Amino acid sequence: MQLVSLNADTLYEYLFERYIGLESNAANLSQDLGIQSRNEAELDIDISPKQVAPAKSGRKTKKVELDEFNFTIKQNLTSLNSNRDNNNSTTGYVLWTTSTFILKWLLYNENAVLFRRGDDRIKSLLQSRQDENERYVLELGTGISPIFPIAISNYVEKYVATDQKDILPRLKFNIQENQAECRRRVLTSESIELDNLKRRTTTECQLDVTVLDWELFKINDKTQHLLLPDGPSHLTIIAMDVIYNEYLVIPFLNTLKSLFTWYKNLGLSVSGLIGIQLRTEEVVRLFLEELIIERNFEVHAVNEPELNSSRFILLHITLP
Repeated sequence: MQLVSLNADTLYEYLFERYIGLESNAANLSQDLGIQSRNEAELDIDISPKQVAPAKSGRKTKKVELDEFNFTIKQNLTSLNSNRDNNNSTTGYVLWTTSTFILKWLLYNENAVLFRRGDDRIKSLLQSRQDENERYVLELGTGISPIFPIAISNYVEKYVATDQKDILPRLKFNIQENQAECRRRVLTSESIELDNLKRRTTTECQLDVTVLDWELFKINDKTQHLLLPDGPSHLTIIAMDVIYNEYLVIPFLNTLKSLFTWYKNLGLSVSGLIGIQLRTEEVVRLFLEELIIERNFEVHAVNEPELNSSRFILLHITLP
């Protein structure tokens, strides 16, 4: 796997190649907008590795046990199709395939070496070079889906999922319904009522949900409480499939820059991971121009066969 540096010169060539690749691979790719299901109010989602045929050489290889997850997710199809709910911002009421694809890639792809350490498949992405630091994830635009909050809570000390106010009740419900899928950690929370599930470990993850509206965002005393880590941490800001509308690009990036600047001024190590489904090229180009040229983020795109043959891109970002 390689990381492709995107700057004011290279971002256009990168986009051109990716969209040309979409055209050449169109017969193998779904042409829908990326909703997991428009018809099912309740989804059963399996997050597990692909079944690989055993090698014909007969040589024995060490079997690595990979974590698998099964989620039951309640969507809100009525709100998705409403022009009144949540100020007509309704995409967060359903699960999008970007999240399932990227999570599976992070957990199981052999080439995801940047994002794991040993058998702990997601650990190294969420850790600074100072390995003693705790790992803290802040997700922007989580929607109603618990798959990232629950799955990644297995590997980190703190996870905060955020979205607009009207989205949060369904997100909290889905986290409560799927909390048993966090098996490596004991979940604690200040914002969600969780069951006292028995675990074989005493290692904890604090999993919280809080309001973070990009168009209204401002760091203040109320915001700080849940957004701050408890001690020295490497913070990863995650956003999956939030780049689809040109009108959201500027509010999202203003919030992202404010958060990066705030955490860096507090002396924290911070990076970002952004997953995007390639729909309208003009929107993705606008996002990259604003991210790289106007806000001076350092951006690398993951260059890997499975990702490159999909409709998705994965960006790793830092702020020098």
